[in-house]
Amino acid sequence: MKLKTNTTFIFIIVALQLLFSAMTNAAPPETAPGKKAAHQRYIVVFKPGTDSRKKSDELTKSHGLGLHHRYSHALNGMAATIPAGKLEALKNDPNILYVEPDRIVKPYAQTLPTGIDRIEADLNPTASIDNVNNPLDVDIAIIDSGIDLDHSDLNVFRYANCDSSGPFNASCTEGDISTEDIMGHGTHVAGTAAAYDNSFGVVGVAPGARIWAVKVFPDDGDNYLSITIAGIDYVTANASQIEVANMSLGFIGSSSSFDTAISNSVAAGITYVVAAGNELTDVANTSPGGHPNVITVSALSDWDGQPGGLGSGTVTFGDPINCTENVDDSFACFSNYGTGVDIMAPGIKIRSTCIGGGTCIKYGTSMSSPHVAGAAALYLIENPTATPAQIKSMLLADADPAPCANGVGGLCADDPDGIQEPLLRLPC
Repeated sequence: MKLKTNTTFIFIIVALQLLFSAMTNAAPPETAPGKKAAHQRYIVVFKPGTDSRKKSDELTKSHGLGLHHRYSHALNGMAATIPAGKLEALKNDPNILYVEPDRIVKPYAQTLPTGIDRIEADLNPTASIDNVNNPLDVDIAIIDSGIDLDHSDLNVFRYANCDSSGPFNASCTEGDISTEDIMGHGTHVAGTAAAYDNSFGVVGVAPGARIWAVKVFPDDGDNYLSITIAGIDYVTANASQIEVANMSLGFIGSSSSFDTAISNSVAAGITYVVAAGNELTDVANTSPGGHPNVITVSALSDWDGQPGGLGSGTVTFGDPINCTENVDDSFACFSNYGTGVDIMAPGIKIRSTCIGGGTCIKYGTSMSSPHVAGAAALYLIENPTATPAQIKSMLLADADPAPCANGVGGLCADDPDGIQEPLLRLPC
């Protein structure tokens, strides 16, 4: 049986054969299929006096460019995708000064501070640190020098200036822009506790927690105890919203009014975390470090965020201690000690948020304390009805009982009191 001839079918076959022949004899493509040609996008800079708008429109039409941007202030030129074979002709234009390839610009990655690494906050499911910003539903008061209110890595929820002198300002003034941090101390503390989990800067223990900036240090740094009590009074007035308060401050001696204010604030349900202090003395001689109802934090010297004593570094501290710390995974040479200390956290080479944006490194028990404040916030998310005493017990139960590498069995051989407080460690 003969098949009928289909002229349309024959025409298609012939056309395909001709097309295939043309393709095989043509010059090879500039790039492999599925890959972008190298430097397809270019930045074109015009000579001075050239009208960038007019010239970019002209070049776009005459060379078939894919126009992306026109520049006329910081730069006189344009950015465009240039078709293959058009680049040399474009370079020869008398109004063009030069042409250079466009480049890929990447954001600097978020830094995992050594302290966050050492306490394993990056492995904690509640912290959920994964470079994706998902602010935690918890509130932390930073009773300190104020906070950089515009810092892009901090979730400043409310702010109040408690250094409000004069007959009409006898309490903390909420919404006062003078709460802005000038010293930089409070901003650094806040970042360790709660910096956002995103693609830049640093990340805190409780990422994106709502921060209450409570300023009790005037810009010149000279503080009165009465101002600090005003800060505690303000926090207590907002106890229905604030779960944790951090105080990286203190003094040698004691005060009945200060102790009473703290006790009443803790009774209102707020978990207080305080720095042990940097005087190399027993916290029994200090306040608020010696208060029985707070969580007092000493400092671990940790240079690399890992156990084992393998890190290295040296830092010298001035008055009042004048000591040099160069031993990884040891008791920090400046840290206060004693039976009143509950827990320790990294306090050496701590990178956190700084005033004016960005990050910087600081040292001290002031830097140790916010690690624990952030951890307390995480525990309260998991256990919203827990009391401050129960939160302290939970933190101690999960802590590392032998964190030092310079003593037998992981104990801190250089701890002056010979009593090993455990290192903060979050459950993984």
